Amino acid sequence: ATCTTENGVVMHKASNRTLGYGELADQAGGTPPANPPLKAPKDFKLIGKPLKRLDTSTKVNGKEVYGIDVMLPGLKFATIAASPVFGGKVGHVDDSAAKKIPGVQKVIVLDDMVAVVGDHMWAAKRGLDSLVISWDAGVNGRVDSALIWKQIKAASEQSGLVAKQVGDAGKALADGEKIEAHYEMPFLAHATMEPMNCTVHLTPGACEVWLGTQIAARVQSTAAATAGVPLDKVIVHNQLIGGGFGRRLEPDMVIKAIRVAQQVDGPVK
Repeated sequence: ATCTTENGVVMHKASNRTLGYGELADQAGGTPPANPPLKAPKDFKLIGKPLKRLDTSTKVNGKEVYGIDVMLPGLKFATIAASPVFGGKVGHVDDSAAKKIPGVQKVIVLDDMVAVVGDHMWAAKRGLDSLVISWDAGVNGRVDSALIWKQIKAASEQSGLVAKQVGDAGKALADGEKIEAHYEMPFLAHATMEPMNCTVHLTPGACEVWLGTQIAARVQSTAAATAGVPLDKVIVHNQLIGGGFGRRLEPDMVIKAIRVAQQVDGPVK
């Protein structure tokens, strides 16, 4: 009752002691107190107050650095062609035209993607456009919207997983009036305003990553596993995100970038 909170810590002003929230997590995880007093609106410091954004000016004048804007000394640029079907593999690659384009340094063929590495983005992009790739779609090559909906509808008619049960829902549904409706949404591209990107610099025993992510800890663990280095040898520089919407909860671009970087000397975007 004699403690207050401010700037991320719990303070006991009488004794001038402070504790971080994390240090009190175990105690806070117990039974909560009954009817705790709420802060009076007159004491609000943030709610209802005008606050200025510190990044507005740099966003307007173009100086803000998003993940895709990161530039490092000696940086190479890579563009990636991935299978148009989930789980697909590379069949055959004709890279003869790509290798003739000025600025193209290397064409990297992996099992499920092809990357073109260039001195600058234009060379890498032109190189990628010049590739002739055939894909082995695999089992998912037969998947279409009709099949997906058929499987989803069949699954919806089965019993679901029960997280918690209160009362007899089955009896209530059987005895009461029911309103039924079916809603369908097609498979959509989860497109962000800033294209998905990642910059990686691999050195012996370490990995450094620059990107905009919604979950840096997952990026760090994924990078460590992909690069084969200890977790504490991975540094993640989280940049401003040009649109996340949940798409940047996935670390797939980190995996792709590291796999390409393993074939390149120096940093690669």
